[in-house]
Amino acid sequence: MVAEAKEIERTINYFSTSLFGKNTVDEILWDVAKNCIGRLGLVDCVIYLVDDERKTLVQKAAYGTKNPQAFEIYKPIDIPLGKGIVGTVAKTKEPLIIADTSKDKRYIPDDAHRLSELAVPLIYDKKVIGVIDSEHPDKHFFTEHHLNILKTIASLCANKVIRAMAEKEHEQALKIQLEAEKIKSFDELKSKLFANVSHELRTPLTLIVGTIDRHTKQGESDDWSVLKKHTDRLLRLINQLLDLSKLESGQFKLNPTPGDIYQFLKTVVALFSSYAANRNVKIIEEIPEGSMWLNFDHDALEKIFFNLVSNAVKFTNENTIVKLKVVDAIPLKVLVIDHGKGISRQECDKIFDRYYQIDQKSSQGTGIGLALTKELVNLQQGRLTVESTPDVSTTFTVILPLDKTEKRSPAINKEQPDKKNTFEETGRFVLLVEDNIAVAKLIRSTLEQKFNIIHANNGQEAMNIAKNRIPDLIISDIMMPAMNGLKFCQWIRENELTSHIPFIFLTARADADTKLKGLQIGADDFLTKPFSGQELEIRVTNLIVGRNKLAEKYRKIISLEPGNIVVTSIEEVFLKKLLKVVSKNIDNNDFNVTDLSRSIGVSRMQLHRKITALTGHSATSFIRNQRLLHASKLLEAGESVSQVAYAVGFESLSYFSTVFKEKFGVLPSEFIKARAK
Repeated sequence: MVAEAKEIERTINYFSTSLFGKNTVDEILWDVAKNCIGRLGLVDCVIYLVDDERKTLVQKAAYGTKNPQAFEIYKPIDIPLGKGIVGTVAKTKEPLIIADTSKDKRYIPDDAHRLSELAVPLIYDKKVIGVIDSEHPDKHFFTEHHLNILKTIASLCANKVIRAMAEKEHEQALKIQLEAEKIKSFDELKSKLFANVSHELRTPLTLIVGTIDRHTKQGESDDWSVLKKHTDRLLRLINQLLDLSKLESGQFKLNPTPGDIYQFLKTVVALFSSYAANRNVKIIEEIPEGSMWLNFDHDALEKIFFNLVSNAVKFTNENTIVKLKVVDAIPLKVLVIDHGKGISRQECDKIFDRYYQIDQKSSQGTGIGLALTKELVNLQQGRLTVESTPDVSTTFTVILPLDKTEKRSPAINKEQPDKKNTFEETGRFVLLVEDNIAVAKLIRSTLEQKFNIIHANNGQEAMNIAKNRIPDLIISDIMMPAMNGLKFCQWIRENELTSHIPFIFLTARADADTKLKGLQIGADDFLTKPFSGQELEIRVTNLIVGRNKLAEKYRKIISLEPGNIVVTSIEEVFLKKLLKVVSKNIDNNDFNVTDLSRSIGVSRMQLHRKITALTGHSATSFIRNQRLLHASKLLEAGESVSQVAYAVGFESLSYFSTVFKEKFGVLPSEFIKARAK
């Protein structure tokens, strides 16, 4: 036993030294196979590794007759897991000594028939990764000594192989990451250059369009109408290129809002009635009567169906019909059908490829519109397909998984949709920070029918209003005296009371650096002047409504013990402070909102608006909610109802029972019984 132990120790030292510096799996396996023969006096040694996907053992290294020359295996074979002696060892994880292979049906002859065999699994973390196998021409050659030594070698080999595999995977991952970063950098550079060139083209083109519009309105010659037609087409093309650039760089973000999809599609069809009539084409729609309200990105769907209907009218034959048909609403399934020359089966597979044109000689189309349409559909997890019978008809099918919703009033106050939202009625208002009085009046007139507006001339003035009144949203210019918009936004984000307020920049500073800086310091949105009043109204509404999602998040957080909250933002620091103060005074019946505001160091009104914005609770409701949550934990711990009521600051047992049932749906006594089951 002592001799064998010393032999094992020498084997460990020998193979540790031998394998030192071997970096690849192949180097390790060939070295082990060679040294097994030298150390154990074997005539043959083959090492297999498991191929998990194929569920087989693959010969990776061999010494002996299987090895005609260095690093080469003569007629390598694969053995299925569970088959043969090697496959059995891999499956059972147990080594085998076969004294006489002629009496074992599992024996699989390889290059020559040998009469004894020894197989030991390579195991790492309880998983077999391979097998070391040796065969000998004599019966009863292998002994327990061979087995113990080979098990030691197998253990060393398995650990070294796993490390080598991990290092290789790490190197490959780094290589892939570097390649991905290079590709990303190149794509970003390409997209940026593409976007910049498109922007440069769009600016003078917009001025040209404006000039043409003035002349066409004055009824001047048809030449102006021709110019308008082609400039409109060029402007659409540039906008499509910009959209493709945004999609490619991941900057195209969907903004779904409620809308009547049936009315939306009818409007799209109506837009093409004159164009179709000029081509002697009748455009019809098969859209159900009534309304169907879905959540969808109006801009994205407009681009999708504008391109499809435009192409249908453009490529259909004269005196035919173009049809837009709604097959189903959920999921939305729409067909656009034309009766032109059609598309061959081979071209149907390519038609959505960027810049591909069916008729290369034709001046109609650029191969961009359908590529953009396809990518916009894919962005919404939808499907766009085409079926065509040449010289008969072509059908484009759009399927979009849109969510059904209720008809929405644009007003924020859903309980009183016909009333103007005032500060007194809803506690909501928008702070407008703008030093240009005329612009401020324009913005006020745009929003005041639905939002209560308070105006400040600069950031310094707005600071006091924001701190004292805690607005629901802020709209601010950037270039202002006293304090500019960027500094004001930074102050808003760093202040504990105001950090949660949605912030929109509305400015003439449209350069990329200014926009990027504004977003980096915490602005939620960025609009440039001149602006669309309708777009501003929608963005304001979306941001205020979106604040409810944050309230839902923090309502979940306040159900935790204060010590369990992981602080990741200023809002959560503030919330944790509140929870600690309330928890400290949980049994004090006299503790109220005034006491809480004094402990936090803010006014009662500031506290109320901050808590309401963060959690949806009023300050009073927030305290009561924490008392009740603590009460539920005490009841679960086995405390009596009366003990719990007084422990969480309720002097009236009946009042405690009433508010507890409002919160949890059952009386405290029923709550205890339910938990006991």
